[in-house]
Amino acid sequence: WIRNGHVETPPLSGELLGGVTRAVILEICAALKFPVRDARATIAELRNAEGVFATVTTFGIVEATALDGHRLARSPLVRNLREGYVKLVERECGGA
Repeated sequence: WIRNGHVETPPLSGELLGGVTRAVILEICAALKFPVRDARATIAELRNAEGVFATVTTFGIVEATALDGHRLARSPLVRNLREGYVKLVERECGGA
């Protein structure tokens, strides 16, 4: 999720899988100079975030648009991360 201009992610623990896609997104954040920090968020905090997304092996980065029936803010930062991910996959896989 995005809060105060930072990409925030739950810290790695027994509750969260440190997947490859998550690691790639964190690398993209570093390359694009997006600050990242480990944090926890409540449902209320996610509802008020500047943007919410999930990393998913089959889709890369997916922006959430609603949570428990509440519309979520859309963030241009999430779009930039998605574009960075697509470019990286194309470069790594020999695409356009």
